[in-house]
Amino acid sequence: LTLNSDKPDFAADATDLFEKFEADTDIVVTCQQEAVSDFKSGLEKNRRLSRKWKVVGHGEHWGATGFSMCNAQIMSVFVKAKGGILFGGETEQESTVNRAVSSWCGNQNRLIERGELRDSYQRTVIKTHTRMHTTSSTGKGGLSTTLTLPATPHREEMHVTLVCAHFDSQASAKRDENIAQMVEESVAASEFDGGSCVDFDWNTAQWQRDPHACKQKQIGLDAVVLLGDLNYRLVPDAQLFGSRSWPPPNEEIMKVVANPLLRKSLAAADPLSSKCSKENQASAIDPDRFNFVCNEPFEHYPPTYKRRDRVACASHAVFEDAIRNQDWATLEREKSKWVRAVDAAVHSKKAKEFTKKKDVGKQAIKLVQESQETGHKCSFLKGVKEMCLDKSADGCAVLADSGRGNSCADFCGKHGYVCVDAWEDFQDTCKAMLPWSCNTPYKTSTDLICKCAQRGSAATGSRNLYLPEFDPSDLGHIYSVVNAGADLRFFHSDQQKLASAMPVVTFVAEMCYAKGKSPFPLKETQVPALMQMGWLDRVCHRTNYLSNMKVEQLSDEALIHDAFSDHVGVIVGLRFAKEKA
Repeated sequence: LTLNSDKPDFAADATDLFEKFEADTDIVVTCQQEAVSDFKSGLEKNRRLSRKWKVVGHGEHWGATGFSMCNAQIMSVFVKAKGGILFGGETEQESTVNRAVSSWCGNQNRLIERGELRDSYQRTVIKTHTRMHTTSSTGKGGLSTTLTLPATPHREEMHVTLVCAHFDSQASAKRDENIAQMVEESVAASEFDGGSCVDFDWNTAQWQRDPHACKQKQIGLDAVVLLGDLNYRLVPDAQLFGSRSWPPPNEEIMKVVANPLLRKSLAAADPLSSKCSKENQASAIDPDRFNFVCNEPFEHYPPTYKRRDRVACASHAVFEDAIRNQDWATLEREKSKWVRAVDAAVHSKKAKEFTKKKDVGKQAIKLVQESQETGHKCSFLKGVKEMCLDKSADGCAVLADSGRGNSCADFCGKHGYVCVDAWEDFQDTCKAMLPWSCNTPYKTSTDLICKCAQRGSAATGSRNLYLPEFDPSDLGHIYSVVNAGADLRFFHSDQQKLASAMPVVTFVAEMCYAKGKSPFPLKETQVPALMQMGWLDRVCHRTNYLSNMKVEQLSDEALIHDAFSDHVGVIVGLRFAKEKA
């Protein structure tokens, strides 16, 4: 797992993480950046899980990165073990960052420098060697841990180095230097570099072979895994967003971001994708490639950075899940919530002050948040005896005390809404006895069931101009992703639901990732070198081609529902196998 977040407590997250992988995972590695708390301390608060998962490697490298003046890269290695004896304890280490910053922080770098887990027969289960690395005076860099797993009847001894990194955010050349430095330091200090048999080319980050020195078949280190906030952002290309202008409008960018299949095209703008080797065991040195194999998350989940609004991003995560799972009911509920909010913003008292879409968006976000906090979208209506939830899918249906001689149109109108439906109630309940006209007063009683909606909402049938147009031809692309590998028919009703929802999904994505700001951090006269957007949080691996180790990626998922940080956490499952020859 890699996660850039200054969340103060990871107790609940640790419980979720280790329960998730309790059944089929042997080792969990957490790599945190800009952290002030960690999964290790979070796990310690769960007595059952902390007995089952042993911490065999841990390091904290403190400094000042990002907007928080005091934070750390924190790496922890957990091994699932029912029993056993753990050797190795946490110690404070001499600060390797700028001393003034370190002194101001008041935090000490910490390491479980060497750890070992043995079983009840005193046989070694795993050994770890953890080190710190500094790539800047403010504390960027990270930690690395070399894992040694002894030979068994079915596999050879394995040596894998994991590098947890937070690289430079400004210059691509500097990031490349960071990779070379940290990989070089971690491999050289691993004690399993194979001596003269396996040399590492630091310029290409690739192993190469000396045929004369390798006659003894010394393999040494089998693989390196690089994970963390690697900070490689998308390289801008207007054509990728279907735009002729530069920079492309936010709306055009978000149409791609909101569409799982169109997102796949952004791989061409991802530096890690273009740098990475496509062949796990490639032996030829390519000086223009990074030569690691990285996860390719583009189709699976939206960019991991930069998220600007928690409410919008949490809602965008709901849309992502609903589209992929074909959960049309959830899709419709979430869409209706935002349509109501945008319409209410357009017709609010503040609407005269709005000059741009971002003003409407911010007001809509505020209204959505308020409705979530109050627990119901119709709580703003006054003079309500009961909320009629079964009739409120695309409006607000209530048992209203409209006043004798008043109509539902009168009741809705005094709240700034319009009436879209009405019924005569049965014995002061939400049960409808007879259909009623919105404009007809009820003279014998004060109670009516009134359904109110904002002007221009989905319930009244008119379109809101602040929601973007959407090309229906893109629906086939989305549906092909939704039904990937499945033999399902494309129902017309589903196509209509997607068509009506995608403008709202695009709008919410724009509020999540832009909120009125451009993803291009540049002056108008400059040509941008990068975007404030991309899949920065990655997991990459590289095997020594002299080794017979095989690395297989099993899963790739993101914590898109966690809106605490402006990054998205990423969990990648890897299987390491080294069968005996």
